[in-house]
Amino acid sequence: MLPGKTGCEREEVFRTIRSTREKRMRKRRERRRHRRLKQRQRIFIQILESDREPSLNGKTCYCSAVDISATGLQVELDQEAPQGCVLDLWVEVAGRSGRYFLTGTVRWCLQEEGRSKYLVGVELTEGTSTDATEWADFLSERSDENENS
Repeated sequence: MLPGKTGCEREEVFRTIRSTREKRMRKRRERRRHRRLKQRQRIFIQILESDREPSLNGKTCYCSAVDISATGLQVELDQEAPQGCVLDLWVEVAGRSGRYFLTGTVRWCLQEEGRSKYLVGVELTEGTSTDATEWADFLSERSDENENS
């Protein structure tokens, strides 16, 4: 495991590694400006621009949101979406008519361990032709409902 280290020394190394990981996770959570809601929403995505994989430009797919916030989504995809991809997203919300049209940029993409699926972090961008304001209002209402239940 760790040659030349005693059991106590190995345990100290692992404790340090765990502590460092926990600090990174706390720091990541602290950067979030908006509360995330665990919601599985159906999403239609079109890749507008991918500098790293130009063959993906124009590709479309359906996927599911894992969690959502006013400024971002975590989605589950069947294929990789390289960091920096620009996406158009149409979000269907159960119990509401219509869809929210949003635009975003892929910030990270990780293949789920032991699965062929990818978790993708999308940062939403405001645009004059998007429903970003309505999306934020909807999530604010939903967040208030969750707090009052």
